[in-house]
Amino acid sequence: LAVSAVFYLTWEAAAHHDWEAAKEQGKIRDAVELDKTAEGYLIVEQQGCIGCHGTNLEGGQGPALVGTEKTVDEIKDIAVNGIGSMPKGLFTGTEEELQKLAEYIKSIDPNGAK
Repeated sequence: LAVSAVFYLTWEAAAHHDWEAAKEQGKIRDAVELDKTAEGYLIVEQQGCIGCHGTNLEGGQGPALVGTEKTVDEIKDIAVNGIGSMPKGLFTGTEEELQKLAEYIKSIDPNGAK
């Protein structure tokens, strides 16, 4: 009976596991080198985004921002209002800085960073 239970529970766990998500989560990615003198990067740095998203915005405590599928407006909204475990109110810059930050993040190409 114990062997049957172990077999069944193992099969159940494997049958309902999201293998594609696990594959993406553990994927080794090439490091992206960003232009750390770019105005957008300086805003990212000034606002403290690198603390959670990493020096090259490759992710860490927060998700990777490189190659995001979010729109500029979505990035702006998240920067101001937060999302998931990211609290609102972290961005303290001007509207112009917010626009530059969002455009910079959106412009980062994982195959040829800016």
